[in-house]
Amino acid sequence: MSVLKKCINCGAIVSPEEDSCPICGSIHFEETDAIAEPGFEPAAPAQAPVPQGSENVAAGIAGAFLFGLIGAAVYFGIYQLGYIAGICGFIIFFLANFGYGLFCGKKDSVSAARIVTCIVITIVMIFLAEYVSVAFDIYRAFKEEGETMSFVDVLRALPNAFTDKEFVIEFMKELGIALAMAALAIAANVAKMIKDRKARR
Repeated sequence: MSVLKKCINCGAIVSPEEDSCPICGSIHFEETDAIAEPGFEPAAPAQAPVPQGSENVAAGIAGAFLFGLIGAAVYFGIYQLGYIAGICGFIIFFLANFGYGLFCGKKDSVSAARIVTCIVITIVMIFLAEYVSVAFDIYRAFKEEGETMSFVDVLRALPNAFTDKEFVIEFMKELGIALAMAALAIAANVAKMIKDRKARR
C-alpha cells in the first residue's frame, strides 16, 4: 500500500507512481492521507457548473420578433380557414419566448428584458396578424365583385374603416380574444420560468 498524491492544479487524486496528473497534466502535487487500493484509477475532481454567457438582449429581441412573425403567420392561416384565430395568441407568445431564448445566449434566462420583449412582441404581432387578416378578407371581397383594387391598396385604405363603429366592434372582439389567450399564456409561462429559476438556486 502507498500514499496517494493530490494534484494541486485540478484536485485529482493520483497514485504515487504518476509523474504528472493524468487529468490535467500538471506535475505539482501535495501529499494526502489516502492509501492506494489495488486497481486504483485516478478520478477527475468534481467540476463546478460552467456559467452561461451574458444575455444578449438585442439578439433576443431579434429572435422574439422572427418567431413572433411565425406565430402571426399561423394566426393569419387559421383566420383564413374560418376559425377563431384568437386561439393563436398563446402560440405567438410561446414562439416569441422560444425565439428570445434561442438567440439571446441564455436559453433559461428569466430577465425583465425577456418578459417585456415577449409581451410587447406578442401584442404587436396579434394586432398585425388581425389587421392583415381583415385586409385580406376585404381584398378578397373586392376581387369577387370584380374590383381591381390591389391588396396593398386595401392595407393603405383600411385605417379609414376604423371610423365605422360596427367594424371597430368586430375588430376589437377578435383582438380581445387573442389578447386574452395571450394573457393566459404569459401568466402561465412567466410563473413557470420563475419557478424553474428558483428551483435551480
